[in-house]
Amino acid sequence: MPMAAPATPVAPIARTTGAPLSPAMNSPIQDSQAQNAKPSGVTSVGGWILTMILSVIPIVGQILLILWCCGFSKVKHSDRRNWALAQLIIEIVGIVIGVIIFIITVSAASSSSRYY
Repeated sequence: MPMAAPATPVAPIARTTGAPLSPAMNSPIQDSQAQNAKPSGVTSVGGWILTMILSVIPIVGQILLILWCCGFSKVKHSDRRNWALAQLIIEIVGIVIGVIIFIITVSAASSSSRYY
């Protein structure tokens, strides 16, 4: 029976940069305030309710969507900005489809009225 070679000990890799390691968790030590702090770009549930209500007001909603999409606010809400951009894209696509359907309907109605 062949004998296995003895295992050679492997030295741990030394860290030269980065945050100090915690001996208990063996992971970078993080500031307790950073763990408990709410990110500044996150919209709360109440903020989303207000956002939805304001966005359905006919002219004001479109203006606010453009402002939120461009990022004109004191606090940078990346989630609200992405949502506003998606809403604007959906509205533009809806308007284009509506105009196409209107043109097709008007042209079909005007061409069928010539025969009467």
